[in-house]
Amino acid sequence: TSGAFAGSYQAALMGGGASVAPFQGFMVHKTTVGGTATFQLNAGDRSRTAQTFQLQANDGQLTVNAQNNATGLMDVTTVAFNTDATDVFDVQYDATKLAGGLPRHTLYTVNNSDWMSINVLNNINTTSTVPMGFAAGSNGNFTLTFDGLSSFDPTSYIYLEDKQTGAMHNVRDGAYSFTATTSDAQNRFVLHFTP
Repeated sequence: TSGAFAGSYQAALMGGGASVAPFQGFMVHKTTVGGTATFQLNAGDRSRTAQTFQLQANDGQLTVNAQNNATGLMDVTTVAFNTDATDVFDVQYDATKLAGGLPRHTLYTVNNSDWMSINVLNNINTTSTVPMGFAAGSNGNFTLTFDGLSSFDPTSYIYLEDKQTGAMHNVRDGAYSFTATTSDAQNRFVLHFTP
């Protein structure tokens, strides 16, 4: 990635197959531990025509952006709800998160102790809290912004809990600013969803 996301690993929600743009890399997730695995690409897998990006539709999808106010660097994580997904890792919906290069920050949600870049859960009625971690990378002031609020029922409450300060922030009220240091506990935030 480049620009404000330089040094940050990103994932894309894709359905119906995926296209990798020229000069881009990708990671293949091996679903079982141990042993060896192969992933084969053949000449026939190439496409020289424009492709349609097919975003998987979710019932509600919240994207949280974290910006370092001094450097302008950003990172992002996504939480979504889809009745075809489960509350554990689903290869067709979820993406794990890799830490970005130091001294940049990393924002992620947590699913069964795994860092998630995209965390698609089954239902807002059964999963009301989602832990969200933040590794500062360097001491500074940061701002969280929230996108996708219109994908949720307007009567749903969505709150950000800052466990370090004790603040409860209604994400519908806009951005949330905070100070963080490299020694802070990374399990700092919780997203609360109330249908």
